[in-house]
Amino acid sequence: MKKNLWIVLAIGLAVACTQQKTKTTASSQDIKMDSVGFVVSKQGIKVAISTDFPAEGEALQQGVARFITAQMALEDSFKVSSSDNGQEWVRLLAEAKYNDLKALLDEGGEDADTQDGEPMTTFTAAFKCVYETDDCISIQGAWDSFVKGTPHPNSGICGITLLKGDGKPLGRSDILKNVDDKAFKLQLKEGIKKWLSDITETKVTTDNQMKELLGDDINPDNMPLPEAAPYLVKDGVALPYAGDELLPHEPALIIIPLNTR
Repeated sequence: MKKNLWIVLAIGLAVACTQQKTKTTASSQDIKMDSVGFVVSKQGIKVAISTDFPAEGEALQQGVARFITAQMALEDSFKVSSSDNGQEWVRLLAEAKYNDLKALLDEGGEDADTQDGEPMTTFTAAFKCVYETDDCISIQGAWDSFVKGTPHPNSGICGITLLKGDGKPLGRSDILKNVDDKAFKLQLKEGIKKWLSDITETKVTTDNQMKELLGDDINPDNMPLPEAAPYLVKDGVALPYAGDELLPHEPALIIIPLNTR
């Protein structure tokens, strides 16, 4: 199979940046976004996080902060707060994730270690503003994690659409209105076929091919939606599937054209 999709999404989302620079999104001059990042690497553990972060607007900052913190699984141990200094916020987030991984190793009786001088326990995440209208922005992210002593790495794709005014997220019912329609189900099936073709490097065109890859019990004409909420992107609606929803350890990002919303 090809490399995990999170790697493709992370191209250009430099996770090693440690300095802040201000930029504006391509589609609007209304919201300025700071590109911020921070790396913690010590004692066999490395955490690298980068993100686009609103330069102003406390409600929107809070919305972005809550979303990213949730992807770190830090809701109970890291206080979600906005900051006019996004660089400082992401530094605190990276350090909190480092402490979380260290505690996880300690609990499992594992010592953090290196292999050929490289940390064996790692967490990498990159988030970017991928879509903007007068009313909302969409943040899309990809993360990858490996903890020493576990059988395999974990990775994921995530995203959210937030209202600019109050920072609240759009839910599934706000974005998708016709999930039971035949046209939507067909677009979803075709999107999953394309994803399967990409990761297997084999053209998947038939329902039988889908069943061979996903299991005989699936119904290609009635594919399930992901547990995570959809979000808006330039080409339509993004549906992020976790690594166990379609294929084991293979997160998927399916794009549905806007005309099927």
